[in-house]
Amino acid sequence: MDTSFGQAMQRQEFKIFVKSAVHSTSKSERTATHDIRIRTCIATRQQRSDKQLLRIVAGEGTPTKLIPDPHRRLPGRGCWITPSLEAVEQAEKRKAFSRALRVSAAVDTGPVRKYLATLQDLTKNEERDRTLMSTR
Repeated sequence: MDTSFGQAMQRQEFKIFVKSAVHSTSKSERTATHDIRIRTCIATRQQRSDKQLLRIVAGEGTPTKLIPDPHRRLPGRGCWITPSLEAVEQAEKRKAFSRALRVSAAVDTGPVRKYLATLQDLTKNEERDRTLMSTR
């Protein structure tokens, strides 16, 4: 048997094996593994699911202005951070925003801080409402 023919046969058998292995798992099993996307926080360097982190994007017109992207839909270069003011402060100290977003100038974290403050206020209000409901 010709070696190139034998190698071709082995490749064909491998393709059939891989194809059958892929199709042997159910669609729900395949999509379940694709839903979890692991990202690294630029401040704490902890790896978490992208649903546990906040995506931040450099503004299109002004790249030094940072824009929170909670729905993860805005175009452009983004970075991921733990959604807390402490993490934003830590990232500013380390100059992690500039490095991750490839911006050479100082960045404006005002919109991100405002978003996180609003988020924390909403969380506090929800907790207060839950305690009021439980005491009734």
